[in-house]
Amino acid sequence: MSIINYDKNEKRIELNILGIKIRISLSIEKFVFKIVNKSFFRFIDKITPKSKKKIVFYLFPKFENNIMTYYNYLKENHSDKYKFYFITPEKSICDKKTFFIKSFKALYYMYTSKFVITTHDSQFLDYFGSKRHVYINLWHGMPIKTLGYCEESLSDMLAPRYKFLGENSYMFATSDIFKQFFISCFHIDYKKVFITGTPRTDAIWSVKNDDKIKELYELDNYSKVVFYLPTWKSSSFARKQQVSKDFNNIFYMDDYDKDSFINMLEQNNILFLMKPHPVEEKFYMENPDVVPQSDNFKIIFDNDLRENGIDLYETFKFVDLMISDYSSVTLDYLILNKPVIYLNSLAEDYSKTRGMILEDNYEITMPGIKVVTYKDLERELIENLETDKYKQEREKSLPLVHKYCDNKSAERVYEKMMQVAE
Repeated sequence: MSIINYDKNEKRIELNILGIKIRISLSIEKFVFKIVNKSFFRFIDKITPKSKKKIVFYLFPKFENNIMTYYNYLKENHSDKYKFYFITPEKSICDKKTFFIKSFKALYYMYTSKFVITTHDSQFLDYFGSKRHVYINLWHGMPIKTLGYCEESLSDMLAPRYKFLGENSYMFATSDIFKQFFISCFHIDYKKVFITGTPRTDAIWSVKNDDKIKELYELDNYSKVVFYLPTWKSSSFARKQQVSKDFNNIFYMDDYDKDSFINMLEQNNILFLMKPHPVEEKFYMENPDVVPQSDNFKIIFDNDLRENGIDLYETFKFVDLMISDYSSVTLDYLILNKPVIYLNSLAEDYSKTRGMILEDNYEITMPGIKVVTYKDLERELIENLETDKYKQEREKSLPLVHKYCDNKSAERVYEKMMQVAE
């Protein structure tokens, strides 16, 4: 007895013969990408003409803030000059202008576009070989944790990607100190790193969605707003587990008490927003019971923001205090000179597995309260909402982290992009 099923999305026939499943792919694209060596794709890229009127954005994971803000700037100010295309490894977000990386259309638009814009050392680099592209490497935040060549061991998969980006891309930093970090992490030429600020911070100053944000999160119902943005901690195909992950314990603290946490929020009328790292969103979406159940606790996903046309950074002006561990988002939030609480309970784990760029002096760029227990976190959260203890320290650190505190970073990136394309 056999059962035949046809998977239209995957273009695949599935046979079930006496309990044995056999899958037969009908996709020519899958067949080609499976049997053809990547060096052939890189050769095709080298001989294909490039158009200065085409810009390809590589989306990983999905729409990163720097990609989104820079694309919006180009669309609003230079749409008459360019056609825009999006390439992604996420099939779920593919549409008429967003193409799966392993498709003929993706290769066509990548190979014929002069400008390639990315924020990660992602797999599209495996198919590129031409130095006639202008690679705009916006990255996804200023480095706090070790990165690239500064890591204790760079995986065999990531090493060639960092080498390629270091030799062929242009990067954009927020200050002199982070320019030097990028040079060390990517082994990139000093002259190819520009201090422009990052496009995503432009959205901090946007007011177009203020009313929508207030209504969506019911901000008028609360006295204070706290935003928790933990960084990525779990393992991947390229890196080992960075810390011991327990999704039920959102703060990764041994003395975390969920009931006490909810009571503290409700008694002080605090709205607590949490946005998981994009790589780890899936777990929270599939397991909603692990997060606190209260009107004072709301979890935010990328899809929520995208469906409402809201940029994450547009919400920052409404936030009274941010909590994070080693996320570069805290560096961006520094522009507003508002309190930040840093979770240091994982410092030892990070030092063993990943490490910090500034081993002993990272507080220079991250001024604020450092806590290691939940009891301390709860106390400091209430105290810092009432009295801003670190305002002067942040004012001293601000020029070290940000040369510019305006909404012109995307514009400066564009000016540099035009300059290097000549």
